[in-house]
Amino acid sequence: MGSFGNFGSVPGQLPYPPAGAASSSQVPHGSVAYAQATGAADAGPPPPDKSKQRTKVSRACDECRRKKIRCDAVDEVPSMPCNNCARTAAKCTFSRQPMKRGPSKGYIKELAERLNSLEQQVQPPHLEQQHRYEIQQVQQAMAEGLQAYTHDPRIMPDPRIGDKRTHEVAEGLHPGQQAIYSNVGNAPPQQHMYAPHMQTPGPTHQQHNVQPFWRLSGSENRHDTVGMAFEAENSTTITNFDWDEAVIDEYYRIIHQTFPLLANNKNRLRQRLAECPASLREAFLAALDCLMRTFPTSTLQTNAGYHQALKRTAELLAKYPFDNPSSHTNSTNLVYLQTLLLMALESDNHGPATIRGQAGPSRAEWLGRAAGVAGQLEINTIRSTSTSVMEGDRDSEDRLARRVWWVLFILDRWHASSTADLLKLPENSVVLLPEDQILLGESTYHLARLSFIIGHLAAILTTTKTPTTDVMAPSNPASSLLNLTLAGEIDRFRESVESVWGSLNLVHMSYHHCHLLIKRLSPTTEPSELVGHAVKVATVLNSRLTPVTPLNHHFGALAAMTLCELCDVPKTRSEAMKGLDQLAQCLGEGRGLAGKLESEGWDGAVRELVKKKRDKMLQFGVDGGLLGLADAAVGSSSHGEEGQFDPTMLTRYGYLTSLGQGVFLRNT
Repeated sequence: MGSFGNFGSVPGQLPYPPAGAASSSQVPHGSVAYAQATGAADAGPPPPDKSKQRTKVSRACDECRRKKIRCDAVDEVPSMPCNNCARTAAKCTFSRQPMKRGPSKGYIKELAERLNSLEQQVQPPHLEQQHRYEIQQVQQAMAEGLQAYTHDPRIMPDPRIGDKRTHEVAEGLHPGQQAIYSNVGNAPPQQHMYAPHMQTPGPTHQQHNVQPFWRLSGSENRHDTVGMAFEAENSTTITNFDWDEAVIDEYYRIIHQTFPLLANNKNRLRQRLAECPASLREAFLAALDCLMRTFPTSTLQTNAGYHQALKRTAELLAKYPFDNPSSHTNSTNLVYLQTLLLMALESDNHGPATIRGQAGPSRAEWLGRAAGVAGQLEINTIRSTSTSVMEGDRDSEDRLARRVWWVLFILDRWHASSTADLLKLPENSVVLLPEDQILLGESTYHLARLSFIIGHLAAILTTTKTPTTDVMAPSNPASSLLNLTLAGEIDRFRESVESVWGSLNLVHMSYHHCHLLIKRLSPTTEPSELVGHAVKVATVLNSRLTPVTPLNHHFGALAAMTLCELCDVPKTRSEAMKGLDQLAQCLGEGRGLAGKLESEGWDGAVRELVKKKRDKMLQFGVDGGLLGLADAAVGSSSHGEEGQFDPTMLTRYGYLTSLGQGVFLRNT
């Protein structure tokens, strides 16, 4: 009886030939083993060879395969990379599933179909900027898919898993696309463009490394943008704005120290703009360019196509809420809000023209839109109270949003008080915290504190336009109480900033400016109560230590108009003339309000006002001798008697409105 080991085998024979068998002659004829050994047709399936079986599929990660070294990865666990990837801090892509090289099946065909659909939607030369940017991205991806895997061994394979692309896909493209592929290495350079209306040349095959800043990265394998096949025709279009270091530096020199509207770091600003849609990015850079090139004390040359660029920016901002709103994020909406505030600041550069409605949308319109966006984003609310302002990222989205809110709050208050306009933000919309002093900086923090008082003034000014609603009229019992309240507010502010009085000229001027407005609210204020504050503003504005800020025209305009009025009052004439002399120096020696002599902004309006009044006073004698005799001959001038001096006439409709409309200039 046979054993279990030989069960089912031919008696006397082993079931399988020994491993050392060299030929079929040692195997008996007629057996299955003989048929397998001789390769006969009736041979069954060969038995498995246990010595040649593999217990696992040996694979290598991409890094080890690129370096051609042994990969000792154990399993597909991201937390357990191979020793080579762990040593170089590279991402280990070990996988036991075999992967073919190259893009997935149909990848290039999918990109080609997408490009065809985009070309059919948008016809040249009237190609919208967003579609242009998207097509360039598609072309770049197609170029990388066709060439990166055969000509650049440093580029990692596409992460998609699938078959290699077929020869039919590459040959099935229309001639225009084949031309694109053939010119991948000769892509046209991106122009560094700042003139918003110029002739764009056709593509050239000259190698350059100039690219828009959002295309740049640390990778050496980044390809240049592939030019579009239909750009061979010359077309007149408004070109895109790109990053300009001179404009950015000018912003940080003039604007940021007073209004920290953008990130404190230029690299963070680049990063935020790179994440924005192309149309919003263009609008932001164009708005910043227009703002800084038209600022009175800017060292930049004005743009030849400034008006077209400004109109283009306004159009892009109007389209933004409709451009794929589902893709908008809090970060991009914050950039949109920053752009609106840049346009509000830019509108102030036009001076009296913006008051007369001759310079596009007014400052009130931009601030109104910004207030609506800010309220929708709820950036005035404090989302986290546990994190200290001193800890973490100073340019985080929450902290940057809070800075943007305070800039909007300050601009709203100063605009309303200078034009007797309605406030866009309610009084209780935000609370100033001690931590905000670190977030905003000392000068801007105290400016925000003072803006609360200016907001109270603006609310009162809206009631003084008609006698029936004038709360400051002497017949109104509330007028004396309001005067005491405002005087107490400004005195408490002065007491809190006396320690920094000499080092913060912006705070010093803001205090006297605000005090001047409070005094001018009451019709019973004496001229002698105004002259000291007006002269102080003119003196500090003329100091070389006074920074150039977007608020300097407020200080100069109110001080100049007050001094011009006080020159007609014999009691204050001499001191008022000294203040006008300070303003004349301030306007001509590169200090405070110094701008271009032919400027049509607020500096030009103040310069014209001061020059006209000084010439008139010098004509009659500075000491007032001839002017006093003339006043005595006619009895009194409009401001000759102190009893007829009405301080509320200037602020009733806003001091910038009075100057911009030309009413005050005609009466001086």
